[in-house]
Amino acid sequence: LDGGVIHSKKKYFLKFYIKIWKDKKLVFEHVLDLRQKPVQIQMENGGLGDHIAWISHVEAFRQKHQCQLFCVVRKDLQELFQATYPDIIFITDRQQDNINYYATYVVLVFYNDSELDHSRVDYREAGLVVSAAYILGLPPVERPTRLTLTHKSPPPDQPYVCIATQAPATANSGTILTAGKASF
Repeated sequence: LDGGVIHSKKKYFLKFYIKIWKDKKLVFEHVLDLRQKPVQIQMENGGLGDHIAWISHVEAFRQKHQCQLFCVVRKDLQELFQATYPDIIFITDRQQDNINYYATYVVLVFYNDSELDHSRVDYREAGLVVSAAYILGLPPVERPTRLTLTHKSPPPDQPYVCIATQAPATANSGTILTAGKASF
């Protein structure tokens, strides 16, 4: 074989083994091996909470597979993760790199994935926190996210209210957090 690309209908991580036969002769075989290979994980379409929930799973994936991991995140969130996860190469525009990735995975909430082509489990059954683990083929456990915050101002010394005027999903709309308690 001179080259080509193999795509699976299933877009989540699967450890695959491919054999190609021609005239009853094995002409090609390959076992997925991500070690030391460039791998891209795209999650730039998620909201802030999605990124925070998923980045620790991305790091666990990198550690497990010992790959050279490129993670596409929103530009405004790159700095939030860069210092804490220095072994992940964060990029903000997947069109600007010229890397021939060995594998690419998309970590996102897939609302209409009735055939489960993008995740092994419907995100509504798994929950947001472990949905990335299912997509990346990891055990579905919570992995706390580490953040290095560069903003040095102290927190307010009086009670305060945070109001979200927009939310990435309809289910989040109207949430008001007051001193750590949620109300609608």
